[in-house]
Amino acid sequence: MLAVTCEQMRSAEALLIKSGVSEESLMEHAGREIAKVVASFFPRPGKVVGFIGTGHNGGDALVALRYLRQWGWKVAVECAGQEKRLKKLSVQMRKMLGGDGVRTLEQLEERASGALPGPLVLLDGLLGVGASGPLRGPLLELSKKMNQLRLTRGAYTVAMDLPSGIDGNTGSVYHGAVIADYTVTVGAAKVGLLQSSACNHVGRIALVELPELDLSGIASPDVCLNSAQSLVPNVLRRDHEYHKGNAGTVSIVAGSRGMLGAAVLAATGALRAGAGIVRLFVSASIYNQIVGMLPAEVMVVPCTSYEEVYPYPTDSYVVGPGIGVGNQSEQGQFCEFLKNLTKPMVLDADALNRIAAAGEQELLTANVVLTPHPGEMKRLLPETTGYTREQIAKLFCALYPSTLLYKGSKTIITRRHFPICVNATGHAGMASGGQGDVLSGVIGACLARGLSQFEAARLGSWACGRAAELAVSIGGCSEESVLATDVLQHLGRAFEDLRTGGA
Repeated sequence: MLAVTCEQMRSAEALLIKSGVSEESLMEHAGREIAKVVASFFPRPGKVVGFIGTGHNGGDALVALRYLRQWGWKVAVECAGQEKRLKKLSVQMRKMLGGDGVRTLEQLEERASGALPGPLVLLDGLLGVGASGPLRGPLLELSKKMNQLRLTRGAYTVAMDLPSGIDGNTGSVYHGAVIADYTVTVGAAKVGLLQSSACNHVGRIALVELPELDLSGIASPDVCLNSAQSLVPNVLRRDHEYHKGNAGTVSIVAGSRGMLGAAVLAATGALRAGAGIVRLFVSASIYNQIVGMLPAEVMVVPCTSYEEVYPYPTDSYVVGPGIGVGNQSEQGQFCEFLKNLTKPMVLDADALNRIAAAGEQELLTANVVLTPHPGEMKRLLPETTGYTREQIAKLFCALYPSTLLYKGSKTIITRRHFPICVNATGHAGMASGGQGDVLSGVIGACLARGLSQFEAARLGSWACGRAAELAVSIGGCSEESVLATDVLQHLGRAFEDLRTGGA
């Protein structure tokens, strides 16, 4: 799922049309699939307002509105300028949408004698990949209106292809640009959407594929979208003769006094991601405290030294959640322990802090997936002050052969000679304690079943982000209330979404 520039996307679409695919069928397909994405994020129909420009991006919005109305939504259209200036195909889609029940948001609510139930969704169809530069005139006014409704009315903005006012090639944000909660990109992700500079305007990215679109040889080899479509092969159904040995064993070294929850969350994450056996190694001093907190399926081993971990057979390790930084002697013993581990491993949290404090970055081998947040990364690479996230990731890969999962609002997964892969899923509600512990356990389970470090990190990141989304869309949570335990509860549905082509 490599990204493309706006020019590359237009060229690929032109070749598709030249091959005999009609513009009308492309618009119908894009609009219908965009509507499906909206419905997947908002299962309860509400009201949806299409903010459209005169180009084909507005036509896509009109098609999406038509389908959403068929599915029970109340719809309205606000056009930047006179509708007679719409392109011919968009005029056709406007006629197919019809006029009955289609009016501005204010008129829609006035006719209903008050606010209508359900979510308020705004479709940003002002500009597409053919536009560049700042918003002006009616386009700027409608963008400001969308942003204001988002703040004052709790509206959710869904941008189509890219948020209006964002440069699709560079990620530059122009004055008055639309702030989207979701961006449904058509055909392929645009390079600008995956830049950290655009993050606060892009929101969650969903991909709508165009059948028969050929991007071979033109897509950027440097950046890609970690999307559901790119992960489907990793969640193939199990054979009927599958057993726990096939699912793999995960060994977790985690937890300390005052940080028992990190070990519980990591172990439960590994279970929920399909590990056959999960074995948790904890200090004997906390064994009695933690054993009653864990799922019955977790095997708990009390230890007095790291050497006691070695004899147990395993397929992967998860090391670090909640172990504490420790003193200099403990850090040295810990680093010696890591040097003797040969199976694929996830290093998280205080494992990274201990490595940084000991100056033992050579432990970041090709066998390792590390999952730092910005603070932990700063300790590992203190020379990166002022660098962008992309620059930090590239520098890390130049120095170390590990797989990097760099946490953030747009998590980056990469390794040496691989593209920067930007995760599509998740939301700001994941900014709470314990989320990284769940993620580490999930990745550990993916490693244990035989996925490569890069693929395991991609799958874990997508699944945890999707589970957090489901906690809000179907689980009764708000962004403020999502906990790491909510993510655990929705991991099963997240994996099922991958199998069934979900968001």
